[in-house]
Amino acid sequence: MNKLKLWRDENPIKNLESLKNSYYKDFDGSVGLPINEENYLNIKKLILPLGDTYKKDIPKEIGDLTNLNELSIIARNVKNIPNEIFNLPNLKKLDISIDCDYKISSKNLKVLIYNGCKDIMINTLERRIQYKDTVKDEQILNYLEKNDLYVTSKDFGISKDDLYSISKHIASTDEEFSKYMKKFLDKKHKFGYEAFIYAIDNNEKEINDLINFIELDYEITENHNTYVEDILEVAISIVEYFPFKSLDILDNINETYPIVGSLPAETLDLSVNIVYSIAKKEGIKKALEYLSIIEVDHFKLDALEKLVLISSTKDISDLLMNMIKKLESNIKEE
Repeated sequence: MNKLKLWRDENPIKNLESLKNSYYKDFDGSVGLPINEENYLNIKKLILPLGDTYKKDIPKEIGDLTNLNELSIIARNVKNIPNEIFNLPNLKKLDISIDCDYKISSKNLKVLIYNGCKDIMINTLERRIQYKDTVKDEQILNYLEKNDLYVTSKDFGISKDDLYSISKHIASTDEEFSKYMKKFLDKKHKFGYEAFIYAIDNNEKEINDLINFIELDYEITENHNTYVEDILEVAISIVEYFPFKSLDILDNINETYPIVGSLPAETLDLSVNIVYSIAKKEGIKKALEYLSIIEVDHFKLDALEKLVLISSTKDISDLLMNMIKKLESNIKEE
């Protein structure tokens, strides 16, 4: 425990007492490691709010705290988590928020599940037993394990969002089982799945029929939120193949804004992907004509950076870099 104590002393958590008395006042565990190292092995719940300024490694000796039931690490500039932490034998809840590029390995995730961890949050990855909206179909779970597509268990199942992604991923290699997965999807994802299949088959007529069906239902029900969810999923699914059709859908979605008051964040991602897809199909100059459909500067920046990666001439690259510099300057001034 000496190494942990030394690490604690060398890396004090900023505003620790304030955090204890405010944000974590209802937490019935240890916020930060205690001063007295003799208490370390008695810790069952531990939160390490290291913040954005901490950029060193997380000590592997945390894996020696074998009585830990709950562990939370918040350090967004940390790049990695030592394997020893995932081997904690009594861990039931793990919540890690570090560098957004970090992804837990399948091996470490399997160890957590095998050891009985019931609540896992690691950046965007989630495995939570208490979630009710998961699919626990035995055929699907066996298929996922056999083909190494998704690490889970019968207790966790698979979220419908993840199942949707996998059903599209295997559509061209295992159409039969992909369609079997589709039966378990939500309505909006079923629309997205169908649109995706039509898109990869270049079947524009079926896509148009699907869009018309959703719009006709909207005219009858006038359910604005459902319409936005359903038609947005279609646009996302076809944008790589039919960017201008996705653009038409985005325009229709934007027209609902005065009625619904807010739009899903995915519309911003869609606008970026529309511009990128136009560039791949018709060239970067053509794509730049549509840059204005991206309403948030940070997302425009993302689009321009993606275009740089596919630019084929120095003139275009220079143009894009100048646009990026100007946009970055505008963002800083805001």
